[in-house]
Amino acid sequence: MSSKKIEAFPSDTIRAMFNATGSLAYLFDREGEILDINEEGAILFSKTPEEVIGKNIKDLLKKNDFERIYSLADKVFKSKESLNYKRERNGRFFEVTVSPIFNPANEVKQICILARDITDLKRTEKALAAVETAGKACHEMNQPLQVILGNIALLKRSIKEDDPANRFLNTLTIQTNRLRKITEKLTHLTRHETKKHIKGTVFDIDQAK
Repeated sequence: MSSKKIEAFPSDTIRAMFNATGSLAYLFDREGEILDINEEGAILFSKTPEEVIGKNIKDLLKKNDFERIYSLADKVFKSKESLNYKRERNGRFFEVTVSPIFNPANEVKQICILARDITDLKRTEKALAAVETAGKACHEMNQPLQVILGNIALLKRSIKEDDPANRFLNTLTIQTNRLRKITEKLTHLTRHETKKHIKGTVFDIDQAK
């Protein structure tokens, strides 16, 4: 889909739009000079917008990052169409849009980059995938657990009430039923909670729904 011509906006209007996006926003020319940037974008470089504007993007990015951006920007300048890609940086995930900015003659003179932080979305997707996998596994576990409980019941019928083995069978019944309740919760899990654990965080089965 071809990009439509964008009319020029005053710099203060662009800054207001940048700050309202909720994304990291950058505006630079063909030579890589940063013409404008919002506060979120500047924070990525541990600077303020005033400290970044006027600098060349190659002086702020690592070589590999700069080469990637330069290559994408070059494609946008030539094609006059936006590009999208996903990027991971320092443990955070971003959905990046590289868009052309046109002058009145319909020439691409500037590039706008918007990077939306999708880290929380990624984590949610991973958590939901883990929940779905756990649910499927627990569904498969329910049948053997029922078989175990059935066999325990048969054993209890075959021995006398005062038989010492009854104590062990009762313990097996209680613990197997605990496992069954956990698997049933995970099988029908639609919302998860986590709790602190010695090795990080784990699903809190008691709070799961």
